[in-house]
Amino acid sequence: MIDFYHSPGSSCCVKVRFLLNEKGIEYREHLIDLRRGDQLTPAFRTLNPKAEVPVLVHDGFVLPESTVIMEYIEDKFPEPPLRPASPETRARMRLWTKWPDEGGHIAYSSLAFAVSHRHQAHDPTPGWVEAQLTEKPDAIRQARQKQAIDLGLDDPALAATMRKMDKMIRDMQAALSDKEWLADDRFSLADIALIPYVVRLDVMTLLEIWRDDCPRVFEWLQAVRRRRGYRPTYEILDRSRTHQLMRENGIAAFEKLRSLVQAAA
Repeated sequence: MIDFYHSPGSSCCVKVRFLLNEKGIEYREHLIDLRRGDQLTPAFRTLNPKAEVPVLVHDGFVLPESTVIMEYIEDKFPEPPLRPASPETRARMRLWTKWPDEGGHIAYSSLAFAVSHRHQAHDPTPGWVEAQLTEKPDAIRQARQKQAIDLGLDDPALAATMRKMDKMIRDMQAALSDKEWLADDRFSLADIALIPYVVRLDVMTLLEIWRDDCPRVFEWLQAVRRRRGYRPTYEILDRSRTHQLMRENGIAAFEKLRSLVQAAA
């Protein structure tokens, strides 16, 4: 039996949930409310001392880290296959799955906090935000999120963040220019690794920045939305207040963020 500890809005959790749903694997959900601080409790920290979601528990084997979880699921449940067959294409897939872990996720997180999450982060209880950030074991991530919350669109880190988003989208466009999916002509873990970030850019309307230059990314996104894993993964989020607020705040931030991308071109 699989127990899946996750937060529906977490990009790292979305990757794993999409994979489980795409393969039709049954799992037992344990919802972790990040805003309430469930991830900081002693009980959860026995599963993951880093106090981060997701965590997968399979027949007593406890596994954190979304990218590692995806590879584990593919090893344990190889049908339908979502890892390319050839060593060369499999390596190409892994280059994509490394993107979130090598700065991509942190950059996106800073963007989301600066644009939208900062408006949802504040709680009527005095000191609530400070207490949550102080409890985060990752000091670098703590500092970046605090800066994004405090400064919003004036966060000087946003320029570098938007350059990273720009490179991701343009690299995807190049990869998709001669094949249907990112690694080859078959849907794979490479695509699943990027889905949460492209979908969220779209939710915030920010993907429109690349509409003219990167049409294949938009075609890819429409194909993703037709996949078996999409609806059960996103149906809760698509009708959530969080997505509504992200869209509203993204529209408000659009011109500023587009100008940052254009300035870096």
